[in-house]
Amino acid sequence: MNESMITGIVCVLCGLFSIICALKDFDWFMNNRRAAFFVRIFGRGGARVFYILLGIAIVIFGVYGASSEPSLLRRSWFRRSLFR
Repeated sequence: MNESMITGIVCVLCGLFSIICALKDFDWFMNNRRAAFFVRIFGRGGARVFYILLGIAIVIFGVYGASSEPSLLRRSWFRRSLFR
């Protein structure tokens, strides 16, 4: 297992955690001070939809990261242009 695969698996797990907590409507998840911001803005139902969409995006990012080539920061042409 390389580093990108481990990062991808962690992202998939975090995304699934967000999706499951939003679907089950756990009070401890939605009453968290960080989630309370989105509950105030979107309402509880809207915050649940937000966290489901966020979880889906994180899962997609994780699957892509685990199955793709090494990250963009490892490519020498990108490092040269970014860190001049």
